[in-house]
Amino acid sequence: MTTDYDGIKYYGPNDYSFAMEFKNAKQILDSFDASRNYENLNEVLELFNIHCILEDGRLSEEAILPYINHKRLIMKSVALFFKAINNENIIGYYDDISIDYIEDFWTLFDKFRLYERISDRSVKQLMNKDANALHQILKSKRLVIKYDSVVSDVFRYSEHSAKYIAIKFLEKKSKESEQMFLPLSVSPEEYETILQKYVDSGSPNVRMLQLISYSQSNAECPISDKLRLSAKKRERAIWDSKKDESLGFSYGVGVSIEDNKEIVSFKEIKPMQYSYIYDKAWLENNLDYPTILNNFIYLFGFVDQCMRCSFTSKENNLGLFERIFASRGAKSYTSGVAFQIGEMKSSAELQTYIAFLQQHGIQIEEVIDWFFKKYLHDEFNVTGFVVNMPSNTYKSLDKCRIIPSELDGIFKQFKLYAEEGEIDRELLEIYSNSPTFKEIPSIITNKYAYAVSNEIKQEQHLLFSNQSLLNYMSQTKEYYDSLFDVLNKREKTAISDFPEFKKSEIEWLVSRKSLFVDDNGVLTLNLPRVIVLKDLYLNEVICPHYYRNKAVIDELAKTGEIELENTLFSRLEQDYLNYLMNKSDFQNGPELRNRYIHGTYPINQDQNDRDYIAMLKIMIITIIKINEEFCLKHPIKE
Repeated sequence: MTTDYDGIKYYGPNDYSFAMEFKNAKQILDSFDASRNYENLNEVLELFNIHCILEDGRLSEEAILPYINHKRLIMKSVALFFKAINNENIIGYYDDISIDYIEDFWTLFDKFRLYERISDRSVKQLMNKDANALHQILKSKRLVIKYDSVVSDVFRYSEHSAKYIAIKFLEKKSKESEQMFLPLSVSPEEYETILQKYVDSGSPNVRMLQLISYSQSNAECPISDKLRLSAKKRERAIWDSKKDESLGFSYGVGVSIEDNKEIVSFKEIKPMQYSYIYDKAWLENNLDYPTILNNFIYLFGFVDQCMRCSFTSKENNLGLFERIFASRGAKSYTSGVAFQIGEMKSSAELQTYIAFLQQHGIQIEEVIDWFFKKYLHDEFNVTGFVVNMPSNTYKSLDKCRIIPSELDGIFKQFKLYAEEGEIDRELLEIYSNSPTFKEIPSIITNKYAYAVSNEIKQEQHLLFSNQSLLNYMSQTKEYYDSLFDVLNKREKTAISDFPEFKKSEIEWLVSRKSLFVDDNGVLTLNLPRVIVLKDLYLNEVICPHYYRNKAVIDELAKTGEIELENTLFSRLEQDYLNYLMNKSDFQNGPELRNRYIHGTYPINQDQNDRDYIAMLKIMIITIIKINEEFCLKHPIKE
């Protein structure tokens, strides 16, 4: 295949080069001759791409008017060319296709029903010549069925088949997986053989190995425990082989308690290497139990100002490459670098603080017991909580076996209190199952709000994303973080400052009342609305009770654009807890609860120590969330 044909290419409705491609396409459109007999397949495929540009819908009526009749005539020329393709000439044509047009060729192969006259032998030749041909054929159900025999033969020995199985069955459902059709003659039982062959191959991808090791078996794609273990061992062997290599990227967090001029100081030692130092004297002067727990809020930052857990993985914390290369397992929790650093920081802080408290005769488990047995009663007259944390004489393994049960008990007790207004011990004792995290209610009405309409999500994208192209000012050739940043930092920005094909989006934001426009076309932000949308965009959940002015939230709820819920934990927090504790929603987590309750825990002291810290973090977050509930229910009068 040739790669030197530099033609017009349509990349889809979200492509940023659309305006430039249309500008270049106009030269071909202006000289287009419907009577011409084309001989170069690349020219024909280029015409098809130009047709797609005209069909896109982003062009103004004025821009498309001169070419309104071209769409039909272009496709007529394309159809005439494809009708002349046969078994004798298809190989020659295929050899000359630009790599940019391979997908377009197979799209038109299907559209113009070439499968009715192109033989199995010819298609097999194409697949043998071009590994990408198999991928393109698998996108068409009709082609897979028509050429089942040869596609199945190629699929069984192709080095790419494991990837196609992963897209179809192991990764999160997507447009690509919905448009992937595997050959019917390859049985589900053969998938495991193909995957095992991939695991044993010379250079398997680590992320593919992770995907296989975490995936659950089902009738569509059986995966044995043996295969999962094999993938896990191969992944471990690859990382072990790279220990002495410079991978070019690393990150870490150091935490210490020592004499310090400030209560806390932070510095970046080198890129992605952070150090946090907490003042020893201040901590020694504040060893009362309430302050110890408050330190996790106000000093260590386990939650933000709205008491949202800081550990959760958020879409906006993922970098561009992380979004592309992050684990795409059907039930995988996405954990980018920001998430991993947050986990390191919080674990290091907790571990360091526990050791510090122990030096001063204080056990963190005693502080937790105090919260449930004394603090809730003294502050809110809440009685009935029974919590028995393990003493410091227990080893980490024993603590890890006890804490999940105590957490289950806390969740049951709080759920009963939220539903009944009290903890009836007899009623509690006949509760059969532990509630899931999403089943634990809040005692607060409308505690969380989430975006649900496509319109509000598009509004957020245009206002706050650097991928919307509204962050570029062509006059000054300056890039900003977002449109929000543009309007905040520039003295005056008018609709006329934006390119023609983006003005409709600005006008739409004005119609949505996120932007105001004056008689001179100058734009300003509607701050009350935009502040709510930005909070929702950055955190994926907002907490209405922390807003003094709830008018915007009330209006969005009234129009059905946000959804209100009453749960102890937000959806992001539920996901985080499920990732850590069980396999109900995610298959790539440590399964802390299942691991220790069901006796499948590791016989490794260091791992037990790390799991103990992770469980204590969950316990502390739970305490913070329960305390928030009662503080919101019984606010201190100003």
